[in-house]
Amino acid sequence: MKLFFHRNRVIEIVSNYFPFKIKKKILYGKILIFDFHMIGDMVILLPFLSHIRRNFPSSHIVLVSPKWVDDILLNTSYVDEIIYYHAPWVKRKSIIPAIKETFYLVTTLRKKRFDIGIEMRGDIRQIFLMWLCGPRNIAGYSFTGGKRMLTIDVPDDGKIKHLIKHHKQILESLTNKKVIDEKFVPELVLSHEERSKVELIKSNYKKKVIGIHPFAGSKLRQWSFDRVRTLIERLQKNYNIVMFFGPDDLKYQDSLLPIDSSNIEIYCSDLREFIVKVATLDYMICMDSGAGHIAAALRIPVVVIFGPAIDTYCNPVGKSPIKVVTLPDRDLPCRPCDQKKCTNEIYNKCLKELSVDMVIDGLGKIIEQV
Repeated sequence: MKLFFHRNRVIEIVSNYFPFKIKKKILYGKILIFDFHMIGDMVILLPFLSHIRRNFPSSHIVLVSPKWVDDILLNTSYVDEIIYYHAPWVKRKSIIPAIKETFYLVTTLRKKRFDIGIEMRGDIRQIFLMWLCGPRNIAGYSFTGGKRMLTIDVPDDGKIKHLIKHHKQILESLTNKKVIDEKFVPELVLSHEERSKVELIKSNYKKKVIGIHPFAGSKLRQWSFDRVRTLIERLQKNYNIVMFFGPDDLKYQDSLLPIDSSNIEIYCSDLREFIVKVATLDYMICMDSGAGHIAAALRIPVVVIFGPAIDTYCNPVGKSPIKVVTLPDRDLPCRPCDQKKCTNEIYNKCLKELSVDMVIDGLGKIIEQV
């Protein structure tokens, strides 16, 4: 480990005192990355991990994330080790298990002696947790504080921008290289067996297939079931429909499906099987959830219905057409909200005023681009 430190120090001294310019090549033997958020956030993290591996090919890269990141990183070699951690400020849990899990994380990571830790969110809670883990350097934003704990404070202009642009700025600060936007796009990797399965499933469809995922992590991000059912009724004449349910969502099946459900497939599975099934679609319609990010990362054209969140910060990014259906910001002074309690005088106005026609029009626009 000392070897890496001495090389960097020698380059720094020589470049400071010699009259000619020396290109700095920073070396990190062990790299620690923190991102504890939801499925869509993990998909958005993919291009960052890919570029970190490309720029530091011999480094040992450790990612600390929730367990579902396994299915997202399958068939890649971006990281060498994943340590599971579910942050209590991202997903609620009782205090004793949270303390035990955090203590185990800190003691485990301190033993590994990282050269640098990268905190992706600018969250002081996560910066402090990383500081406790003891990496020699910490890189990240100081959006909510913690600047004194950072050795590489990534600059930011304070403007609202997409999460993926924040990731790109961190990468550029670490590598001193500019990254082309078109090369910084999430892509999920399917195995040969998975691709064969996708082709087999697609060969059995006689019509174009639309996937509909009507659920989201917050109830305030979900469109009304009546409108989802109306949407299905209007689309099922011309398309095969795949309705995606989570294990806890199957109880809503009767509320969502029309009387004639002959060409509607009900699909409920684990995350990796969900990813493979989405790859068989021609189009996806979904709420502001991980489903949209997965579809975009598989190059499936997607229509995303946005309510309380600002779409410019977290809409799906991909190489296929993407259409966001949402109300203009000027109509919603309450946006973005905390998604726990609606404060608008019209409850859930951000989604109530989105019509079925608006969604079908969005679908038509992405079909034109394909």
